[in-house]
Amino acid sequence: MSTTIIDFPRLGEFRELKFTTEKYFRNEISAQELLAAAKELRAKHWNIVKEHGITEVPSNDFSHYDNVLDAAFLFNVVPSSVQGLDLSDLERYFALARGYQGEKGDVRALPMKKWFNTNYHYIVPKFEKDTEVKLAGYKIFDEFAEAKELGLLTCPPKRRPSS
Repeated sequence: MSTTIIDFPRLGEFRELKFTTEKYFRNEISAQELLAAAKELRAKHWNIVKEHGITEVPSNDFSHYDNVLDAAFLFNVVPSSVQGLDLSDLERYFALARGYQGEKGDVRALPMKKWFNTNYHYIVPKFEKDTEVKLAGYKIFDEFAEAKELGLLTCPPKRRPSS
């Protein structure tokens, strides 16, 4: 019999992701340090899941901010106002989530809404008339490869009506 979980809480046992991300927002750590901390947290979580006997370990359940935002970013559902900013992908991602005001431009964050009958607020993607929905990132594949380097064969989270 195979077993899986829908996904794994991403914040960490001691809310490491929250605190690391806040340090990044305050410019106390670099993007590379944030990404390294996230990678370490994912590895820890995958190993916890495997150690507890789960046979189908999910990957691509991790998010720096919001799973709906991840999907929008992955499929190029990014407003032209943000696309046009001379920012890194990570900076552009967080500009969608938090807005950006700086020397490279000024954009508002995307709105948030309670979806899925929870008290959690999700980003509302913005489709524009000329939005070209296409694969624009490799997060799914990168995290699969990252887990494989650790000797773990992962699968995407299984979304069901119960989730």
